[in-house]
Amino acid sequence: MEFTLLLSVIVIFCVWNNVYAQDKSYTSEVRNGVTFISNKKTNLTKNDQIQLRFVRTIGSLTNDDENLQFFLPENIIKDKKGNYFILDGGNYKLKKFDKDWNFLMSFGEQGQGPGEFKWPVTLQYDKVNNLLYIFDRSDNSLTSFTTEGKLINKLRPERLNGYFYLLDENRYISSANTILSSNYGKNYVEEIFAVNGFDKTDHFKFAIPEFVTDKYTTKQVNVANVALDNQKNIYLAYSYFNKIQKYDDRGKLLLEIDRPLNYKVNFERSTNTGDNINRGFAGQVKKKTSVSKGLSIDAHGRIWVVTFNRQLRQNEIVSLLVTQNLDGERAVMKDLKGNTDIFESDAFVLEVFNDKGILLTQITLDKYVDRIDIIDNHLFLLDQMRSGRYYVYEILEK
Repeated sequence: MEFTLLLSVIVIFCVWNNVYAQDKSYTSEVRNGVTFISNKKTNLTKNDQIQLRFVRTIGSLTNDDENLQFFLPENIIKDKKGNYFILDGGNYKLKKFDKDWNFLMSFGEQGQGPGEFKWPVTLQYDKVNNLLYIFDRSDNSLTSFTTEGKLINKLRPERLNGYFYLLDENRYISSANTILSSNYGKNYVEEIFAVNGFDKTDHFKFAIPEFVTDKYTTKQVNVANVALDNQKNIYLAYSYFNKIQKYDDRGKLLLEIDRPLNYKVNFERSTNTGDNINRGFAGQVKKKTSVSKGLSIDAHGRIWVVTFNRQLRQNEIVSLLVTQNLDGERAVMKDLKGNTDIFESDAFVLEVFNDKGILLTQITLDKYVDRIDIIDNHLFLLDQMRSGRYYVYEILEK
């Protein structure tokens, strides 16, 4: 009798386990201390119910209020007092609002002098010292202000290049700038990003790129959206690969994620020829598949990614023109190339992964999205290139 009962339990367990394995929505594998998650479908449970409630919009390109007119706005940050700051990059200003989004002040202007910008692209907040940093891509410079708009300093860190993300009050993330070699005859590919100390005592590189056909193509397609969590872990959602990664603050890879896509990722290099092409320093990638558009991490460690549901059609593509003036200064053209009058689209979905990398849900979006930010329990979707408008949603937990 005991044997029969035990056998029944074993059979039941085996049947249940086999059914679970067949229904599993992801696979997990650990290799060399790194967890690889391959998602097959969403895996939302009763404990992970997520809903978004639309709250409001903030600003636009043609807003009647001059203080809410945004041209090429960038990210949003919130200071210790609950005030919000928006880098209005195309208007060369940093705009400050109170907790209810009433305008308080703005500072900055176009130029080369103290407190002036030529191509401001990133706003970061040093919580420890209560300072704001603005990264100017034209000359790889950093300008720091107090939250009351007082200019502190303008500096050009030696290793700052291409990107600027503040890791903590002492360190920042930027491009490693080593993906191409001066040795023309070799495929010399190194890490994509670097962590640097302001005092130059800390420096290391991380994130090995995917090599694609040649060095020049590899450099163009190995770009990623960057985000940090509260424990200083670094997240990358690659723009042209089906890959999301999590690193610790010393550049150790901890987690790599993929998910199902509605298209195949591929690249097509230009057919241009010539000596520079052979050296790997010229030519354009004729076609590349867009995968990720925005990335943010919430207070629960969940990973929010804006993913292309489909590729943009030709009449939907909007691009920013950057030119070199005759006197050597760099400037952003005020005219965007493409149709900027279309605001609604089914080209994007918002994907939410738990802190283990498991895909919880996909939320269909009906707007063009160029970046996302999560502050407290609010999600900010930015249509940067068309309307210049932020869409604000409250994240509801059930």
